[in-house]
Amino acid sequence: MEMSKSLLNFTVDYSVLHADDGFIYPFLYNIEKQKNNGPTWAYRFEYKGEICRTDPITGICEDGVAAHASHINSYFNMRSRHPSVSPIETPADKAVSKRLIKYLVNFAYYDNPTPPGSNFIWEQYKGNDIMRLTKKGDFMADADYVSKLKTVLDLWSNVIGWE
Repeated sequence: MEMSKSLLNFTVDYSVLHADDGFIYPFLYNIEKQKNNGPTWAYRFEYKGEICRTDPITGICEDGVAAHASHINSYFNMRSRHPSVSPIETPADKAVSKRLIKYLVNFAYYDNPTPPGSNFIWEQYKGNDIMRLTKKGDFMADADYVSKLKTVLDLWSNVIGWE
């Protein structure tokens, strides 16, 4: 039993390493490079909906956020591909979907996902401005949250050496 727990811990750690170097690092690297080239907005999709993609290695989402590309289910009704769930969205799934689509439509019309008059203002990324999209609502991440994410940027910048 202990060996399987060890193997699970290794698998989870490996999965986190891959998430950091394959997703979080490129995300942070690119928004840092883009921030001075034009309007840039950054977000972290933290909502785990009824149809949530899981880590293909572990089958779980260890870091508390939705797996890569889970937001696709909020843009497109893909429930027919999941016979184990109802064809009708849960209220939470529908609310998140409406917010995400509203940001996209606003950006298309106004060049801003939250134009003046919006209930919430999604700040442009200037170095520490990342929106957290959650089940309970959307809000700008605090300095501690961003600082923890940026440890990934610092580490992998040294390892990978992108400039």
